Amino acid sequence: MPTFEPGDRVRLDITDTTDPDFEWHGQHGQVVEVLEGDAGEVTGDDRDSRLYRVDLDDHTTTHPQPSLPRPPTAF
Repeated sequence: MPTFEPGDRVRLDITDTTDPDFEWHGQHGQVVEVLEGDAGEVTGDDRDSRLYRVDLDDHTTTHPQPSLPRPPTAF
């Protein structure tokens, strides 16, 4: 799973239609902040230690689960 830095373009991949954040599935945006924590020590998955703040192209700001951002889709 790739990690991202501020300035990177991402696409949110939320395929579970029951996920409350499904409305953002397929949206593109830019990582504006990366917060580091120690959640990965609890879950056993280092990706959980990075929380992204993403400004979507529709001007919505979201904090997706660490596993949801993906590289952007080419237009």
